[in-house]
Amino acid sequence: MFETAYSVGLRSSEVLKLKITDINRKAKTLTVRQGKGRRDRVVKLSERILEILGKYYRSCKDKPTTYFFPGKTLDETILESTMHKFFKKTVAAEGILKRVSMHSLRHSFATHALENGMHIQDLQRILGHRNIQTTIKYLHFTTDVPRDVVLPIDLLYKKK
Repeated sequence: MFETAYSVGLRSSEVLKLKITDINRKAKTLTVRQGKGRRDRVVKLSERILEILGKYYRSCKDKPTTYFFPGKTLDETILESTMHKFFKKTVAAEGILKRVSMHSLRHSFATHALENGMHIQDLQRILGHRNIQTTIKYLHFTTDVPRDVVLPIDLLYKKK
């Protein structure tokens, strides 16, 4: 869940609503349905996150049928409070002392994407912002960057 959120800067609610049918492995895309503002958007998925999602799916004893990250039953989504509790436990287990939330993954994606060459207008589209000023609020540095886009999740695993 967390790698998926970070890989394309998803909101918590978008991760929760992610359905099996929203992932197009062939086209390497993810359709984010009814994000904030009630608009759909399609974003590029990296090979790395497709591998991670495939590995997760294959590891599920009871294969998800509707939601990619199901809750108590396979046809309902995990509760947002459950996801946030699990995130806090994961952060603590990793020894991260900084105060972070699921939304921090979205901010990190935005900052890392720009640092690695993504154009701000491409980032605006990926994040689903109508106004560029909203995208600018996510950035924790300022610079003009070239358009050769490298997705942050690929860089994360390249270092290992």
